[in-house]
Amino acid sequence: MSAYAVTRTYHFSAAHRLASAAFSDEENAEVYGQCFRQHGHNYLLEVRGRKTGRLYSTPVNLLEFRGKRYLVAPRGQTQWARNAQASGEISLKKGASRQRFRLRAIPNDEKPEILKAYLDSFTSTVQRYFPIPAGSPVEAFGALAAEYPAFELLPVE
Repeated sequence: MSAYAVTRTYHFSAAHRLASAAFSDEENAEVYGQCFRQHGHNYLLEVRGRKTGRLYSTPVNLLEFRGKRYLVAPRGQTQWARNAQASGEISLKKGASRQRFRLRAIPNDEKPEILKAYLDSFTSTVQRYFPIPAGSPVEAFGALAAEYPAFELLPVE
């Protein structure tokens, strides 16, 4: 008896925006806010499974903050975050472009500023995963730091 494997591939398009042809650019910006502009921060993260070695992918928001690039897991200890921590390396894909990165796990004492910048930057998509509102002072994020994995992206040498 032959064995077959069935796989399904999805394409994630991060270059979307919301707009109405009936509105001017100013009206669209007022009605749709950040969603009126294209979202250049969305990437498809690819990471090897820590147990299976299979390649997994999921859409992520890339935070550029103070000249560095970060990934934050807004849903907490997700499978992608555990796999990334175990492998120490991920790829980010956008269109036909793919970049590999090493990861540096951010210690909890460094996370508050990063978590605040992340929530303030991506409020419309991640606010529901944070118990405090966007715009909260950085001190409010200290108690949450251990719940949200965060990684600095470093170039692969």
